[in-house]
Amino acid sequence: MSPKHSTHPTNRRQIAKALDAQTQMGYQRALQRVVDAAEKGLLPEVLDEAGRAEAVRLLAEQGALEPDPGPFLAKDYLKALVEEFRRLGWGAGDATDVECFGLTSYAGPVAGLSLSVGRADDEDDGAERDPDDPGQCDLAKPLYLMAMCPAGNATVDDFEDGLADCSTEPVRATARRLDTGLGRTRLARVRGMEEHSTTPCPICGDRYPAHHLLGNSPSAAPVCPACVFDGDQPYRTDLPYLAVELDRLLYEDLSAPAGWDAVAAVLALTCGANLRARLDRALRERGGWPFVMERWGEPLTRSWIWLPPPADRHPMFRRLGAGANLTALVDAVDRHDPAARTAAKALCREVDVRWRDALWPAAIAFAVALTTQACERDRHRTPYHLVHSLSDGLGQIMKPFAVTGDAFNVESGLTELLQCQLLPMLLGHSLGPGTRRPAAPLRGAGR
Repeated sequence: MSPKHSTHPTNRRQIAKALDAQTQMGYQRALQRVVDAAEKGLLPEVLDEAGRAEAVRLLAEQGALEPDPGPFLAKDYLKALVEEFRRLGWGAGDATDVECFGLTSYAGPVAGLSLSVGRADDEDDGAERDPDDPGQCDLAKPLYLMAMCPAGNATVDDFEDGLADCSTEPVRATARRLDTGLGRTRLARVRGMEEHSTTPCPICGDRYPAHHLLGNSPSAAPVCPACVFDGDQPYRTDLPYLAVELDRLLYEDLSAPAGWDAVAAVLALTCGANLRARLDRALRERGGWPFVMERWGEPLTRSWIWLPPPADRHPMFRRLGAGANLTALVDAVDRHDPAARTAAKALCREVDVRWRDALWPAAIAFAVALTTQACERDRHRTPYHLVHSLSDGLGQIMKPFAVTGDAFNVESGLTELLQCQLLPMLLGHSLGPGTRRPAAPLRGAGR
């Protein structure tokens, strides 16, 4: 029989159970200690019976002087889970509310994805109970996590009946498993839309489901995300209208084209300060839909950009999840190439584009989202055709929501950074004007 190494999950669970039995620290806490020790290389290499006993001895001594942590609280578990999502690039939120299942937090920019932690209760009558209040719940009962995906309250596939016992695995493993499930669910829904992709974008001709095309104003013909800023658009952009259309589509449909998230991010980055409050005020005055989502006020931390599947993404994004906020994406690019931003500024100077800080995250949002869309919808044109659609669309946004400063300067900067730097970086090749992407797949591009 081959040696039993510390990486095997069964060994870790056996050690955690023995450690819990010896120290009474609780299985979840014991398992987390085992995982942390394994990641630091502190466990014996071979975990046969003697090796596991030695591991328990080492870990028990490590915690001998630690105080009794008391009951395992839902708020602590939820806080730890949110922190693990942030490691993956999620912009998970801080606010929690008591709802029918338990303590609930909405997981940041993935609209509608909720994380709820409650306690096992055989007499559950649907009432709202605080799982950390001893007057409402038995704190000795185990905690359970329920994770709900966007669109139609579909549960993440990995969790049977939508529930997971919080004591069965480390918080980090749960976060990564949920993230993987979200990415798989998203990709399956995108693939499921292929047979419904029968409506051509009137500008570029790429086919989509009809409801995935949006107009930039009530009178405009619906177009795809790569063409919404195209100079052939006959109507100027009514931003309050478009913002509501974007929010509804991205909230309700997990298969929505990845490019629309970038469109929202670019608008939020370039259309002036306090944009969310100004949009809300305009919508209230119109008497229609009364508000827009957080992305319009905090584009760096509340925008969500889908990433390609792990096998198809650039190595700089390998530590991120199924998607990430703009701050995480910008940090990943800057770590991959610390000189990239300096090079971007030099490119702009060469073509007489005045640098503004919003250019860098805006260009990254477009580059990542459009390469993701190219992976998911490989029958469409190359992401480079976005470059040729950035003519004067940003300059046609109606006041008082127009791009601050010189819109042409923003369009020229985005064009230069996408065509000459970011798209070649992510795709692994460059293309001349009017050229379509080669037949070779994107898999492994840039590696």
